[in-house]
Amino acid sequence: IVNPENMRFEKGQVEVFNVIGLPIVEMPVPNFNRIIIPIDESSAVYVVKLTIDDKIHMKKVFVNK
Repeated sequence: IVNPENMRFEKGQVEVFNVIGLPIVEMPVPNFNRIIIPIDESSAVYVVKLTIDDKIHMKKVFVNK
């Protein structure tokens, strides 16, 4: 996840779910410019949910290992 505008925030959390909705990763995120989310799963489609200061952003991502 990239934060190109270097926005500052109080609290953040990232969650990654597989296509059937099971959580794969859940971790707090501090203020960041760029963060890498460790996924030990195989190539697949995932949903990333980023919560920053109680605002939710969701994206579907494709991982190709």
